[in-house]
Amino acid sequence: MVKIAKLKKGLSVVVPVYNEEKILEKNMKVLGDHLKKLKIDYEIILSENGSTDRSREICKRLCKKNNFSCIFSNAPSFGASIRAGTSKARYDKVVLFPVDLWGMDYFKEALKKIKDYDVVYGSRYVKKGRQERPLHRVMVSIIHTRLVNLILETKYTDIDGIKMYRTGVGKKVLAKTSSNSAFIEVEIGAIIKNSGIMYAEVPIEHKEPRTRHPKYIIKIVFQGMYELIANYGRLRKMRI
Repeated sequence: MVKIAKLKKGLSVVVPVYNEEKILEKNMKVLGDHLKKLKIDYEIILSENGSTDRSREICKRLCKKNNFSCIFSNAPSFGASIRAGTSKARYDKVVLFPVDLWGMDYFKEALKKIKDYDVVYGSRYVKKGRQERPLHRVMVSIIHTRLVNLILETKYTDIDGIKMYRTGVGKKVLAKTSSNSAFIEVEIGAIIKNSGIMYAEVPIEHKEPRTRHPKYIIKIVFQGMYELIANYGRLRKMRI
């Protein structure tokens, strides 16, 4: 059982950080400036996990400023970084947000929807959703979501989209996950479906600033398919 401390009204933004020295400081200023315009109380939780560049040093510098806090891990793990970050959220809404800041308009729309739902997905594939990415990246994303929907009997349009939670729900959902890779997104989707958690989807815009090598994409595709099949039974049972 996850014990939820009393939460303040506002927004906790969890940002996983791994080898982001080139964009980290600049993008966190942009993010902070954007959040100020929303006129809500907020915090930015930098969850750094095993960087080999100057990211940790930059995180420490940023966390001397107001509204920033840091979590550090010595091992690279996307899953562990968002679990740790969510567990430290102090406000009644929490969002897991990428360091390269795609989908900034999502905040405004999600904050409206979260009043009536427990989770709000940001989707690139609903009406008014947009993206500027290589075609092969788009196709991989679409196929992945459709495979997940087939196996889990769900109707997500974008399983890997940004997510905002009512924090009490988010803490419980993330505490039930175990994956250290991007497969945690599938675990989250399974828990939401199996637990009957109410969710909504809002459009986001995704401009991909960095391209991935085709070999990396192929590796991720096959790894994702393997994990879906290998974890089929477990996924059908996961719930809070």
